[in-house]
Amino acid sequence: MIDKNARVLTQKLEPTDIVEQDLKGAPNAYFIDLNVIGLLESSSDDNILDILCDKIRKDGKIRIQGVDGLEVCRLVYSGGISLEEANRSCFSVSKRLYSVPILKEYFLKKQWKINFVGMSNNKYLIEATRS
Repeated sequence: MIDKNARVLTQKLEPTDIVEQDLKGAPNAYFIDLNVIGLLESSSDDNILDILCDKIRKDGKIRIQGVDGLEVCRLVYSGGISLEEANRSCFSVSKRLYSVPILKEYFLKKQWKINFVGMSNNKYLIEATRS
């Protein structure tokens, strides 16, 4: 049985962690609290964000962490990091890019409450509650 408060990763690090296939096998509105790390950028499913949100119950929370593609591009453009470094750390492992403005807009359109948005070292963290 999957815990209703779970951490979703690209690969399990702890026995209680779940991966994308576990997530997809869970019923909709099942989770109370999901902490998603790196899955948006690495999933081969173009609808992974919708799938994640469908799995959260009313008043449940989701926290999503990943690499902010827009910020990485800004750093490359401004010379903060080299294109080679961006390729190694971000672009070569990402199937798609997200950014804080895109995620905020997504949750606002769904009428979710955004609790927190933060960025540090090209990485974002956004927390939202399903209304």
